[in-house]
Amino acid sequence: MNLERLERLEQILFLGRYEVNKETGEVYSKYLKRNLSACADGDGYLFVNFSYGTKRYAYKIHELVAYINGIDILDSTVNHIDGNVLNNHPSNLESLSREDNIRHRHSLAKIGLGGTPINPERTRAIKCCYRNGFSIEELASVFSTTTQAIELALRTYEDVV
Repeated sequence: MNLERLERLEQILFLGRYEVNKETGEVYSKYLKRNLSACADGDGYLFVNFSYGTKRYAYKIHELVAYINGIDILDSTVNHIDGNVLNNHPSNLESLSREDNIRHRHSLAKIGLGGTPINPERTRAIKCCYRNGFSIEELASVFSTTTQAIELALRTYEDVV
């Protein structure tokens, strides 16, 4: 996020009209007395519109969560570690250069995850087989993917058992 956008975000939040949930990124408007509705952009990223002065400004939920949780987002891109643009939990976000973010996206594409949310059903099956003694290499063969994708699936969706 560039300095101008970051300073505007800080000004918007400093006024105290909005509260951002540190875990989910939900934005509560004290003026409207309700959460703002999040919309998805063309790439599937969720965003909200803030009113500031006479204008409206859109900010992506993952940017808000990263900022509120102290991740340095100045002149960088907020990256979804697991490739799931809907997983905006702070533990899934990191600050990367634009170049590193693109490399990360390409590495996920190579292992079959590029930009698409990991399928919870497939993850459930992988975890079940792993608990029943399959090695990571065997799982990669059975699910026709790489060992990196299997390791990522085992670390993802912790609530999927």
